[in-house]
Amino acid sequence: MVLLQSSADLTRSSRSLQKIEKMQGITTTHIVGLRLHFRQDMNSAALVRLCQLFVKHEDVLDSVVPKSRRTGTALSNKYFQSNAVAVANITEGSPPSSTDSTCRSSAQKQLLEAIGACNTTKDLIDLVNPGASSSYKLNLRNVAATTTASTAQSQTTSFIEFRQHSRTSNALKIQSWLGLCGALIERAMLVTKSPLAFHSSRSLNEKFETFFSTVVKNPSLQSFYEQRQASLNGTTSSTNSNNSNRNGRKVAGSKVKHRAVANTAEPPTTKEKNCGCCFQKISAKGKSAAVCTCQENGHVFCASCIRKYATAELFENSNARLRCLALGGDCKSEYNTRQLEAILSAKLKLKLRELQYVKDVATKQGRVMW
Repeated sequence: MVLLQSSADLTRSSRSLQKIEKMQGITTTHIVGLRLHFRQDMNSAALVRLCQLFVKHEDVLDSVVPKSRRTGTALSNKYFQSNAVAVANITEGSPPSSTDSTCRSSAQKQLLEAIGACNTTKDLIDLVNPGASSSYKLNLRNVAATTTASTAQSQTTSFIEFRQHSRTSNALKIQSWLGLCGALIERAMLVTKSPLAFHSSRSLNEKFETFFSTVVKNPSLQSFYEQRQASLNGTTSSTNSNNSNRNGRKVAGSKVKHRAVANTAEPPTTKEKNCGCCFQKISAKGKSAAVCTCQENGHVFCASCIRKYATAELFENSNARLRCLALGGDCKSEYNTRQLEAILSAKLKLKLRELQYVKDVATKQGRVMW
């Protein structure tokens, strides 16, 4: 077990793991996984919200991990069972199928209501982690609770464990999973109402959109997991397949309208534009065709200038807010996140994510510790 208290700790741990993996005679099995422990103080009502959010979005989380670690597999049934299925079995509802991403809204509503009806932390733990077992995707068995008759007054000191992620020494994957799980906890601590069940007509792609627009709220993480999901499932990136949901139409559960240009997975190309920094014409072919635009005013810059600017800001100034390079300095807009992710190198993306985490952890100081 490694205690991580900063993004620097995370980077150092990742490098150590990479060295260990290269050593001869040292191997890890498929059973090994990345287990995250979040330490925090929260009341029982927030813990109930966390379980409701997890159960509601469990099939989305399944879609961004390897198939061997999804609900219904032999590995899952032994080491990280489905919380949704556990609740469904106890309440005699309809367990969501591991092969069908769309759970009937009536069944999911029943699960969320059952979780919401728990009056004590012990009741909640026995429902989502039955049988005194810790082998669930969301494990609450490490939660030490002092309960009262009122859920609102019940206080818990929690070590919440997320067990589903596969083994990895990739710092970007670890950071991204930390961000995803941390967002679930943060959202649970902020909301005061139980989440609504998905309508039966919602597809997995629409659920994915809703999860990231209402819970995670981080375009960089969404971009990462769109690519991750497509890679694991051998499909086209959901950014492209969901254009019908994004081009000006509201996604279910979200009040945010998406513009087509703001959600393009790959950087756009152009035959006519000149870079707003070096003023060179942007070629219509090859890597030099990639451009990055600012979100508010559409100022266009070539990939080369953006990479140089990002290198200076990230490594020399430790600044994760990359603003428009337009002359005069009047435009303070940041760049299109997906275009930026597609242009930056792996090293730059990792550094950007690290600096974003430093800011994020500082913002949540006192509420979420990991």
